Amino acid sequence: MTALDPIDIFAPGADDTEKALRRRLARAQATGSARAARCNSDDARCLWWQAAGVASAWTFARADKEVLEDILRACSQMFCAANVFERIEGGHA
Repeated sequence: MTALDPIDIFAPGADDTEKALRRRLARAQATGSARAARCNSDDARCLWWQAAGVASAWTFARADKEVLEDILRACSQMFCAANVFERIEGGHA
């Protein structure tokens, strides 16, 4: 028997693709939070927290797959921008 995760519990009717998108959002939230905590750049930290917040807000929100894909794309763009600020403003600890 496989272990249930929060996506399985709170989105039982979702198909495998939707569950995978929601798991990616949950990982984006964890990644954004972790990177923000280690970041020395104020601008990058702001973007990491913003991406983490957006991902967190949409992980369990009622939305179709296309919307979830758009949200993931937006988070990815914020991650890319945060990386640029980290590189030019001092990296992370």
